[in-house]
Amino acid sequence: MDWLLGVLGVAIFYSLAQIHARKCLNSKIDYRVFLAYYLIICGILGIIMMTYLYVDDVKLEINGKLDTIVLTTMLFVVGTTSLLYSISRKIELGIMNTVRTALQIIITIILGNIYLKEEITKKQLMGTMIIIVGMIMVGVISG
Repeated sequence: MDWLLGVLGVAIFYSLAQIHARKCLNSKIDYRVFLAYYLIICGILGIIMMTYLYVDDVKLEINGKLDTIVLTTMLFVVGTTSLLYSISRKIELGIMNTVRTALQIIITIILGNIYLKEEITKKQLMGTMIIIVGMIMVGVISG
């Protein structure tokens, strides 16, 4: 259960960030400009973090995993770009996040099975069916 604190942090801070992104993007800032600033700020924070790790004498080697780190980073950048684009389209954040999270769960279960050989349990299949019903309900109610 030690992962729960991290999940709670993601939920709280991503929700706050999306609210503030909507406020910013409502002021007629192009989402690509917002994204550029976001990436610049992330780069600066990354340099600060690397400096801290260096000063703290943390072993900075990555054991030949640079390609995996680059791919992961690029996937997060594309995901963040898509998220900011979605927020800029002014769809209700609750609906957008319901559909996004539901699809993310389904895709992660499938890809986890394909790439990591994680078993898909009966509970996950039942949960996926409930998620699909929920997405349909959100679509019907909001549409």
